[in-house]
Amino acid sequence: MKENIFWDKKVNKEEVKKILKNESHKRFIYFASLLLSRTNDIKTIFSEYLDKVIFCNNWIKIKRQMRKDKWNNVKINFWDEVYKVAKKKVD
Repeated sequence: MKENIFWDKKVNKEEVKKILKNESHKRFIYFASLLLSRTNDIKTIFSEYLDKVIFCNNWIKIKRQMRKDKWNNVKINFWDEVYKVAKKKVD
């Protein structure tokens, strides 16, 4: 993923990665929902940004945040399917 997903935020990629490694960080849900609403590159998401277990543990909260923007419905459906597959592998 070469584009800067967080181009409009005053945060660099490394800071976002650090936040997304810590699910108790106060901005975790915000950045996770932003990330998932802006890309569907599963391989990059799980290799560079989010651990599958952390994603599965927090998907409901992330989805709730994504629903605040009605434009994300297609992405929500996509990541909901990813969640169903990932959850089987994590359990």
